[in-house]
Amino acid sequence: MGLMDDARYAVRSLVRKPSLTLFAIGTIALGVGATTAMFSTVESVVLNPLPFDDGERMVGLFRQVGNGTAFITPRPADLDLWREQRDVFEVVEPWTSRSYTLTGRGDPVELNAALVRPPYYDLLGVRPSVGRTFTGDEVRGEGTRVLVLDHGFAVRTFGSPEAAIDGTLTLNGEPLTVIGVMPAGIL
Repeated sequence: MGLMDDARYAVRSLVRKPSLTLFAIGTIALGVGATTAMFSTVESVVLNPLPFDDGERMVGLFRQVGNGTAFITPRPADLDLWREQRDVFEVVEPWTSRSYTLTGRGDPVELNAALVRPPYYDLLGVRPSVGRTFTGDEVRGEGTRVLVLDHGFAVRTFGSPEAAIDGTLTLNGEPLTVIGVMPAGIL
């Protein structure tokens, strides 16, 4: 029996029992899907390290709420307790993510942004490719409201990182001045 004979026999067998055929196809599809999901997870977590120095030493800390299915940013008291545990954590630096509406540049666009303090960039060991990061006065809300942009967003919005510096974006109706742009692949 040749390969073509085997293929014809397999097709005839599958046509005779359509429920078994659908079951086999479904099982194969689930197996391929599960394998793809597992590989994607392993690739992103294990094979592609964080683009920061000592990225393998960084952890995310969250507070569990409700029935344990939701996690939120820790309270300041939690952060203070963790900071005191010097044998466990070298540095504890909070950040939070928030949604903003960008207006004044065509149709309104929903954006996600991270709110950080100056030590955040030192912790990651990254510096802007253009411009600078925040000063203490800016973090306290004194003076002009400012932001640091992701490289890709700066290019899409302003044409280049250099053109973004001192540019203005209106987020939730408030104008903010761009003071820095991170290197590509960092944020």
